[in-house]
Amino acid sequence: MRQRLLISPPLFQALMMAVGSVVLATLAALGLQGFFAVYTLSNLYLLAVLASALFGGIRGGLLTAFLSFLSYNFYFIPPRFTLSVTDPNDLFALFMYLVAALITGGLAGKIREHYDEVERRSELMRTIAAFSGRLSA
Repeated sequence: MRQRLLISPPLFQALMMAVGSVVLATLAALGLQGFFAVYTLSNLYLLAVLASALFGGIRGGLLTAFLSFLSYNFYFIPPRFTLSVTDPNDLFALFMYLVAALITGGLAGKIREHYDEVERRSELMRTIAAFSGRLSA
């Protein structure tokens, strides 16, 4: 039997991957905040959402989107270290980030689930073909 190259992790591992990717994105953004504008740093979080969804499925991607939204707001949107937003421009940018992250996480997660389904069907077809070969022999 053929070994699958990528196997979706169990739910707990997908959720831990989501938390870990947000922590890594936050640390990277904190390290780069002196070099880039605040709005540019949100791309690191989108990358974390995409990676988490592709490896952890739709649940991991959506959790990463929500956690990254909270982290981005807490660490980078003024007033910092609160979840409140005072500037309407920041509120709109934060809302648009959440929408983009949820769409990205959802679509990438669906791609992951579709890949898993194709792998399951492929394995089933190989099993049927092997059984058919044994029957015809």
